[in-house]
Amino acid sequence: MEGLATVVYRRVWSEIDLDAVRHNLRVLRSHLGNVGVWAVVKADAYGHGALAVSGVLESEGVRGLAVASLDEALSLRDGGIKTSILVLGETPPEGIPLLQRHRIDQCLFRPEHLAGWAPMLDVHLPPPGIHVKVDSGMRRLGVPPSALPHLAREFEQSAFQPVGIFTHFPSADHDPEGTGASLDSFRGGIDASGWMDKFPQCERHAANSPAILRGPGFHLDSVRLGYVLYGARPPGMYPTSTPSVLPVMSVHARIVDHKTIRAGEPFGYGRTTFPDSRRLGIIPIGYADGYLRSLSGKAMVLVRGQFAPVVGTISMDFLYADLSGVESKVGDRVTLLGRQGEREIRMEDLAKWGDTIPYEMLTLLGKRAPRITLSSETIHSL
Repeated sequence: MEGLATVVYRRVWSEIDLDAVRHNLRVLRSHLGNVGVWAVVKADAYGHGALAVSGVLESEGVRGLAVASLDEALSLRDGGIKTSILVLGETPPEGIPLLQRHRIDQCLFRPEHLAGWAPMLDVHLPPPGIHVKVDSGMRRLGVPPSALPHLAREFEQSAFQPVGIFTHFPSADHDPEGTGASLDSFRGGIDASGWMDKFPQCERHAANSPAILRGPGFHLDSVRLGYVLYGARPPGMYPTSTPSVLPVMSVHARIVDHKTIRAGEPFGYGRTTFPDSRRLGIIPIGYADGYLRSLSGKAMVLVRGQFAPVVGTISMDFLYADLSGVESKVGDRVTLLGRQGEREIRMEDLAKWGDTIPYEMLTLLGKRAPRITLSSETIHSL
């Protein structure tokens, strides 16, 4: 309990429910059936704490963990994570020996990577496993499907072996036709090149969080679970039901002061006024904590189990909540994301109010505020 006691007196904090991570993985696996799961833990596990979350995922036997960079992968290895790790971004040639030393798989998205990486190989260690990324419509990273025959010949003449081949869907949440065409392009490129005959050990993965709901045809050998693993439900309509995932992150603060604003009296940046008097609570969280300025005048918070509107302009470190109808006092707990009593503010609510997406809200809110991770076994301050 020492970690929790430390955090109680801080101005703002987030709580990470590791039991919810475990629950979400299990219900998603039940939905997926016999399919491997790569859990995406890039960007500090979307702000939830990559090491703590990865420890839970490793204990549940996921296929592996996906990160954005070699730095993120090395941090997990330094923290004792032993399961497979895949770097989804670029690793420069000088990073190849580190991939080998720490048994980290690497994404290839340009054929020239092979020639650039080869001179840096440590001949005393096995080469890193390579996952080939295919650009099937995202137009960001990846080799075109038509380049796979040439790339296959390049692999056959190199020290590297492809252990995976994958693609990424840009609009699986709202464009089923385009997503289906992207999958067809990916599979067509694999078939036309005879890829699986040449490299039968290759693992095919394509589905991100929304694509897993498009049906088993998208699942292939394994899937990559991102924000749905953290309890944010994919928007859109799907042919299958959405698994009952639980929010993992909640965000809280404490009222530090009250101000009574008279009718017509300006307050805050931009000098907001009201036609009547209001009792405002000063809440010590702002856009430096990831609580976006665009939430000004749109969001709600929970105080004593009641909704209270965010008013005025959110500043770097503070916001105003209209507590005119709430019998609150300094020190009361304010929930900005999560549940109080019978009422709840979900990540989807914040994203809608802030005119953004749940991904951005999750990663931003997890950056500055002190974080405590909670589970049925332990309570940690991180």
